[in-house]
Amino acid sequence: MKLILSDDAVRMPYFRQNPESKISKRFAAGLIVIRSSGGLWRPEGKGYCVSTKDAGLFTLKDACAHTFHCGPEKHVVFLLEDKSGGDGELPVLQARKYYDERKAWGL
Repeated sequence: MKLILSDDAVRMPYFRQNPESKISKRFAAGLIVIRSSGGLWRPEGKGYCVSTKDAGLFTLKDACAHTFHCGPEKHVVFLLEDKSGGDGELPVLQARKYYDERKAWGL
């Protein structure tokens, strides 16, 4: 599965595998819209919508916290919407927590 779809569209598993990459740093500097099989995520992850004007904007850290539990069937993609509104925090702790939980479950 291709993880990098375009400069501004990257599948969520990329950030699990590469939480400190150049692409992660670029996405951490901006705000992200989350797209999955249900549509675009609303603010705080409360439902789906089809319009970007109704979609929530997430920092990379928050987008990862909301989606790292999702499996490949959800087709989660992060869309870089605002290139300057992020907090710059990389999802290193979220990635570590994800892998620690999987290890604890024997996966």
